[in-house]
Amino acid sequence: MKKIVTLLFLVMPIFSNAQLMKWGDVAKADLEMTEYEGYPGVDAVILGDTGKVKMLDDGTVVFVQHVRIKLFAESAYEEWATVETYFGEGNDVSDVAAQTFYLEGGAVKKAALTRRDFFKENMTGKRKGFKRLKFTLPQLQKGAIIEYKITRDIDGFIPDWTFQSTIPTRFSELILEISSFAAFQGIQRGMPIPLTVNIGEVRKIPNSTFNVNYQRFVKENIPPVTAEPFGDDVEELKNRVTFQINAYFNGTNITTLNRTWEHYASELLKKPWIRKLESDIPALKAKTEELIASVTTGEEKVKLIFNYVRDNFKVNKDLEVERPLSKAFENAGAGVQNYEQQGLMIKMFRYARLDAHIVQSKEREDGAIYKPSYIEFDGYTHLTYVKVPEGKEFVLNASEPDASYLYLPKKYLNGQGYMISPTPKWVDLSPKNKSIYRSMTTLKLSADGNATGNLDYFEDGYAGLETRKYLREKLNDYDVFLNEKVFSGVNVKYENKSFENQDDIEKPLLGTINFSLQGYAQNIGDKIYFNPTVVNRWEENLFKATERKGYVDLMYPREYLFASNVTLPEGWTVEEAPAPIVYRLALGGGELKRTISNEGGTIMIITKLSLNNALYAPDKYAEIKRAFELLVTAHGDQVVLKKL
Repeated sequence: MKKIVTLLFLVMPIFSNAQLMKWGDVAKADLEMTEYEGYPGVDAVILGDTGKVKMLDDGTVVFVQHVRIKLFAESAYEEWATVETYFGEGNDVSDVAAQTFYLEGGAVKKAALTRRDFFKENMTGKRKGFKRLKFTLPQLQKGAIIEYKITRDIDGFIPDWTFQSTIPTRFSELILEISSFAAFQGIQRGMPIPLTVNIGEVRKIPNSTFNVNYQRFVKENIPPVTAEPFGDDVEELKNRVTFQINAYFNGTNITTLNRTWEHYASELLKKPWIRKLESDIPALKAKTEELIASVTTGEEKVKLIFNYVRDNFKVNKDLEVERPLSKAFENAGAGVQNYEQQGLMIKMFRYARLDAHIVQSKEREDGAIYKPSYIEFDGYTHLTYVKVPEGKEFVLNASEPDASYLYLPKKYLNGQGYMISPTPKWVDLSPKNKSIYRSMTTLKLSADGNATGNLDYFEDGYAGLETRKYLREKLNDYDVFLNEKVFSGVNVKYENKSFENQDDIEKPLLGTINFSLQGYAQNIGDKIYFNPTVVNRWEENLFKATERKGYVDLMYPREYLFASNVTLPEGWTVEEAPAPIVYRLALGGGELKRTISNEGGTIMIITKLSLNNALYAPDKYAEIKRAFELLVTAHGDQVVLKKL
């Protein structure tokens, strides 16, 4: 879940002792510092990161960023002392400087880069049309301080600013000098971190039609953001601000830019690539009618059309071409672009007399879509909405080989998307089905510690999709799959094995494996020790932190079931067995339960973890952590046998 706060820049002064950072003014005390207070062991700290944005009357923006970093260890060199930045399409680098400060015999020394040390290159692939500036700071050593300054000339927009990083930041500052011909808004995103300086004032400019709106924002002693298991992407967690211009004033008239999603949808419907959906493609219509001729329900039509699009209109990420949809259909063998795939699928649904539209969305790694207003340049992508006569709604994307009409690819499970139509609306992108994993192991244990057994394996929903993807990557090498994902850590030999429904994505993935285990149990004196959980053991709790600032985002509800039925060696009985467990999360959020039965020369242990929500608030983190602690404990518990 993404924390997003609207921040309108009508500010009251907040003052502190924060000082402007000057180029080359490096304190000797900072060079002598051996670790950063409060963060022992950190390999680097951002001493200062300042940005100044100046918008001129003609809309041109000059953006200067000045960064200063203290390096405590060699491990920091690659990430922090080699700098890469991308520019292009109205964003050019006009000046750059970089230098390193270090101590030599107690004296402060400086080494600076020259122009020939900065490298610019044209990009290809997804970044085609952009350039990359790359350079590495000189004279790197433990304790050194590096700083660099990059000046960009930007056409008509205010760049975003990020206050937070993956290492501590002592000081981060943003100064805006925006001509009053533009009214703008800032939207704060990521983790909430208070300002220590917030100044806003209007400054008059001699001999100019416009004044300047001056803003200064400072945040100090900013903690690093770290990746958390089942959490937001690190970039999405970082405290940052996104800007957009809402109105222009030319000295006489004000032009207001409508930023509502409803207005955006109406404007998008006028775009040429959307209007292509209105053009007729007779061959595609004929194919659609042929495909659905024998089915009657809307959902059956959705399934057939989706599978046809997935298998025949494959997305080519390197393809960049402007063409009619009819040409994309005719040349589909060479691949199509993502928006073309969505367009062709929508046309087929409409030919099948189903209500279908484009959905504007964002991939998970790009953060949640911002609902209060439309934000330009925010990394949007497109999905397909379709509603069947029976009333059921689907949001689809067929770009992945294992995609199913029942399961939106994981990267698109991102809150909500906006349906683009004459009657637009928000649509839910949350998963409709649980991810289910079940294993039923039948084991016959020998007195010598060896065992033979059978495993019945069941995966449905996203669990089955993930395994199918893994098998495809391993070229359907089932032994590799079983060794790495199922029987990891045990000495196993497979007698025979079979899998069902690997190519039928809408059905559960099933597996049956007969196996033998060598030295599975330990014989010590007149006792035998063994772990009844043979497969897919959870040996580590991924949730290690004592508290959580962000949401626990599992992406989809989950169910794990592990059943083991063990036949004991003749002449042996159970001396010690694990205790039953019942642990329930609050408000029906889930449950961990272990049951034990021991009779007739067998012991059966069933452990089941149900997580009924896809998203858990930070105040539920302790419950999630505890549930997985108990699961790890359950999978590590031993059974002790004694000889009769």
